[in-house]
Amino acid sequence: MTLSPYHQQQKALSDEEILKRIAAKEEELQAVLKKEPLHFKTSPIRIAVLGCGDRRYIHLHRVLFEKFLQKPVHVVTFDIVIEHLKSEDGIVQHDCVEPLPGGPFVLVYSHVLLKFIETAKQWDVLFNSYQALSPGGLAVHVMDREEIDDSSSVPSNGFSPVPLSQWRKMLDASAIPHSLIPVKYGQVLVLRQPL
Repeated sequence: MTLSPYHQQQKALSDEEILKRIAAKEEELQAVLKKEPLHFKTSPIRIAVLGCGDRRYIHLHRVLFEKFLQKPVHVVTFDIVIEHLKSEDGIVQHDCVEPLPGGPFVLVYSHVLLKFIETAKQWDVLFNSYQALSPGGLAVHVMDREEIDDSSSVPSNGFSPVPLSQWRKMLDASAIPHSLIPVKYGQVLVLRQPL
């Protein structure tokens, strides 16, 4: 199977560029966990990653989460296509607009995923990430500034707009605790499952 243009672009990135992107994710997680501490009692800590652009991130995500949480982690990466992730451990082919199998998870993490999902289905991803959490768990959805667009429902540049204010109103209406944390390149929407 031929890789999509996005996955081809990710594969073409140098190892140095991938490490820079992991460093940016580290800064974002630092900002999130400073404001929204993670509560967990189990070890290893179960983590779900939603979407992954390149197989090099699989190992680096594990290293990143273990560094932050100071505990062993068990990471499951869900993606709708997995050909670009072959031969890596913990990969599950799954459409994240459907409920996540294998939960509960202490942390559900997506990084610039929502713009790849049709706007009408983005709520399902958010709701499913919340439903998959263990008590005290967090669903962390990182969004670049460019993908947050409350003014349009028409895809631009092949990506779907993310109507963040609409999703926050729906989270409020559903009584789902959440916060919005600004980071260097955008915003992080954090959903918290009560203890």
